[in-house]
Amino acid sequence: MILAALVLLAPPGWAERTELALATEVTLVLPAATPTAAFDRAFEAVRAVDYVANEWRPGSPLAEANRRAGQAVSVPPLLAGLLQRALDYAALSDGAFDPTWAALWGLWDFDRAVIPAADAVAARLPRIGWRSVRLSGGTLTTARQQVLGLGGIAKGWALDQAAAALAQLRVHHGLLTAGGQTLALGSRDGVAWRVAVEGPRGGEPLRLAVCGRPTLSVSTSADNARYFERGGVRYHHLLDPSTGYPARRALSATVLADDATAADALSTACFVLGPRGCQEKLLTQRGVLAVRVVAPDGAASQSAALPVLSPGAPPPPCR
Repeated sequence: MILAALVLLAPPGWAERTELALATEVTLVLPAATPTAAFDRAFEAVRAVDYVANEWRPGSPLAEANRRAGQAVSVPPLLAGLLQRALDYAALSDGAFDPTWAALWGLWDFDRAVIPAADAVAARLPRIGWRSVRLSGGTLTTARQQVLGLGGIAKGWALDQAAAALAQLRVHHGLLTAGGQTLALGSRDGVAWRVAVEGPRGGEPLRLAVCGRPTLSVSTSADNARYFERGGVRYHHLLDPSTGYPARRALSATVLADDATAADALSTACFVLGPRGCQEKLLTQRGVLAVRVVAPDGAASQSAALPVLSPGAPPPPCR
């Protein structure tokens, strides 16, 4: 999942702290009276996810599981919980979100504008398939040559873990972001948090009024982050697991869900599925409040429940 959400700086009476984790900036905006220990505990929760789910860090639990593909591997509870959620959303989306997409690593290079040979992509596709992944308690088994990549869900999981840590310390209001994904806790002094989601390809931002009850997350996947263009065609990093090529059914997909893990994974799935598939497969899922998908022709399809905030309008109260 790649998204572009713009959040206001900490308002008066609120404190902000940013740290680097999960290959992005993670920012917490909490009441000014929040003790430093609460910020520390929340960031510890984020770093714990970064450690277990970082497929790029040699020796991490996920990297070790990938190294031992085809064998039964013990994984820590934090990673097992994340993997189970990933498999759940793979099933819900019929594989539009698929943690085994990472078999395509090394073929596409969006920094150097490399398009892989068609036969190279075709050779990797048999390695993709979430149904080959088995998770029983803390034991993970994948097929030989399968590779798991959790970049499309780990940021959401980390925000949820941070929110849980804050709740244990009785911090129930705030705004948490990771690389742009937003998780709202409660309200901003009784009114909704204002979140602006960048429009597809530099278009007009979508302004939302978000109240956490107790939490509500906004996640957007779009083709305007890592990409290059050739021959008038945009090649972006959000790959369709069924083809091995950049997904072509949407320009952007925004999901509002009760928790950040769901929003993170399902925005990716909606981007791959496109407007019709997203509406049919995912909108009715428990915990999903609203979706907005912009089709390749620029037409936007969105839920009536999407809490759009008109330009210049004050945020409504949270009830």
